Amino acid sequence: MDVYEIVTNRIIKSLEAGVVPWQKPWSSSTGRPCNYLTRKPYQGVNVWLTASAGYSSPFWLSFKQVSDLGGKVLKGEKGTPIVRYSKYTKTDADGNERELFFIRYSTVFNVAQTSGLDIEQPGEHVPNVNADAIVANYHGPAIIHGHDRAFYSPARDQISLPAPSNFNSPDAYYSTLFHELVHSTGHSSRLNRLSDTAFFGSEQYSKEELVAELGAAFLCAEAGISNEEAQSASYINEWLKVLKSDRRLIVSASSQAQKACSLILGLSVTERHGGDEE
Repeated sequence: MDVYEIVTNRIIKSLEAGVVPWQKPWSSSTGRPCNYLTRKPYQGVNVWLTASAGYSSPFWLSFKQVSDLGGKVLKGEKGTPIVRYSKYTKTDADGNERELFFIRYSTVFNVAQTSGLDIEQPGEHVPNVNADAIVANYHGPAIIHGHDRAFYSPARDQISLPAPSNFNSPDAYYSTLFHELVHSTGHSSRLNRLSDTAFFGSEQYSKEELVAELGAAFLCAEAGISNEEAQSASYINEWLKVLKSDRRLIVSASSQAQKACSLILGLSVTERHGGDEE
């Protein structure tokens, strides 16, 4: 596989996952992706390659640079390819020299994939005591910051999020975190709600997304904050279509969301059901 194929496949994979490398869902004051040591911004396709990797931090380092700075790459982390042009001089049969360029790639790691480095963090996040207490009370999955999107991985039992300072407001950060916390309650070790067949666009997927939406709203109310998850017109229309096709969905999803929130809040079995019938 040549360098061009590696680069193209990576961009295609990102697009198929619903991530457009040249668009950012969260605002960031950090600027373009760059090497952390030189602060030289990446150019051309390297901008999209690093953007598609899924990290909110703009800082990247080679494996050697991480080691030289006294840090280490976290176990299991995979690097991101970037390309660079090299040149060499070729002499033809007549003794004439000419410079030729060829493309090659190397591997870099985002600082979010490392430990032991003292990396400056942009912006400021104002913690919310009530929301932080809810998160601390829940004995759930690991929460990893540094990605450029929010998602829960059942396989890893891990929540990935952008840095808190990259959200438009503290409420936006917590409402997004609560959404992913609710997803995590569906893990087989907890409420065992998640389905292996819940692919994007399926009925199971839609129901689980609705459970997470409702659960996040419940937790935001519990914390006394506003639910600031982005809601586009097309997004709302899609939910209207789903709910109109299944009149029971909102009731069953609300019940599942309440159970999820009760687990997160550490309520007893009686308190979890609260006397409601499914």
